[in-house]
Amino acid sequence: MVLVACCVGAQGCAEPLPPIRYVTEKALIGTDFDEEVCPSQLEAIDEQIRFVEGMLDAASDEKIEIYVYSIDSESLPSCDGFGCYDYERDIIQTLWPAIGHEVVHAVEARFVARPIRFWSEGIAVALDGRGTHEGWSPVIDNVGVTDYRELDYATTGHFVRWLLENEDPALIKPVLKGESVEAVYGRSIETLAAEYEAEHPFAYPPWSPCDYRALPSVEPERWAETIEISCDNPDGTAGENYRRSVVRSVELSAGRYALETIGGSGTRIVGCQMDVWEEAPPELANGDVPNEVENSQTAVGLLFASGQVHELALTDGTYKVVVATLELEEQVSVELRRVGD
Repeated sequence: MVLVACCVGAQGCAEPLPPIRYVTEKALIGTDFDEEVCPSQLEAIDEQIRFVEGMLDAASDEKIEIYVYSIDSESLPSCDGFGCYDYERDIIQTLWPAIGHEVVHAVEARFVARPIRFWSEGIAVALDGRGTHEGWSPVIDNVGVTDYRELDYATTGHFVRWLLENEDPALIKPVLKGESVEAVYGRSIETLAAEYEAEHPFAYPPWSPCDYRALPSVEPERWAETIEISCDNPDGTAGENYRRSVVRSVELSAGRYALETIGGSGTRIVGCQMDVWEEAPPELANGDVPNEVENSQTAVGLLFASGQVHELALTDGTYKVVVATLELEEQVSVELRRVGD
């Protein structure tokens, strides 16, 4: 799925910029909204920058300049996507979900002056923190594409992730810098593409899958917690104009479960992909809850409304439990219990 488009040059990225509101170890962050961004979200940005710097051997003490816009902002640059990295001004302008992708472009720009579209977008998808999955066109059809609107981001990112998984990850940096694929990998791009088409799995998991605190088990096959949805909670999120939440994880065996939320707006349960999937699952939605690659178009994450008991059919697996509210500073109780096979 195409999540973002890279904005090269100043096209569509006009002033004025929102004010800088947060200074972290790795970033300067401005927002065009007044709502607070929680410390956990700021630390997640720093963690993403550190991860990309490590993968691309591009550490720097210079902070990345990021401007985040609300989803209904009238000032978000027109980049035909959710965000852009401006190579001329060395700044990111983005909606919140695309920060991870644009950070990769900002780190790559430290050693690449003129990015090659295929490799630049491929590494951004591969390292943005989400999993990757099989695309809709052959790799070789995308190699020479210069217009991002014609690029199959899923295929391109999955191919680069495949290279990172099966070759020395350090080899990607000279390719990003413009060295020939054959000189770096010892095979032509045509040969690598053919190997990928013959060998690649359907999907790779996120780099740190379902890395959330566990929902506490209060007795066998029953999990419950009362959670304060606020920025005082070390796991609280806000400042995105559409989500205020705390996320937990839980491992479940196949069966039927009752979910009840008291307070807040409700709870989402989304399956986490923990391992490499060699083949596509027979069904993209298992039972009542999608358990699918997290950036797949099918992983909608239904909101099970507060104040009701919802009975769900769930398969074996690890799930993220997203407890949501419309307002900060609210206590929300969530309970999940097994009720049958």
